[in-house]
Amino acid sequence: MTSENNTAGLRVLVCGGRNYRDGAKVWGRLNILHAERGIGAIIHGAQRGADQLGEYWAKANDIRHIPFKPHWDTDEQVLALKHLLPHEGAKALGMKSAAGFKKRLAKALENAAKGSGDD
Repeated sequence: MTSENNTAGLRVLVCGGRNYRDGAKVWGRLNILHAERGIGAIIHGAQRGADQLGEYWAKANDIRHIPFKPHWDTDEQVLALKHLLPHEGAKALGMKSAAGFKKRLAKALENAAKGSGDD
């Protein structure tokens, strides 16, 4: 993990399939986002595939990365994740409520499903 003091910029969640290997696509999109808005931290699930590609990008660009290795063996942890993501997402986007983030996320997922499907 890079310096804990590098917190300016967006916190970006990188997650996806464990067999996802299109590093050029992940790195390309992260490069564009970083150039346009500035990434301060990459959050990932510490798994191979898409998560690992995000971690590698963060390390290569001296950006803080925050791993959240899943422990799906207890319901409490699943519930904590379901609770944390909307609240942290809302906070990161400057929104006032997790409900607003949930609506925005649902709309983004709906739009993505209508797209080409290759993301």
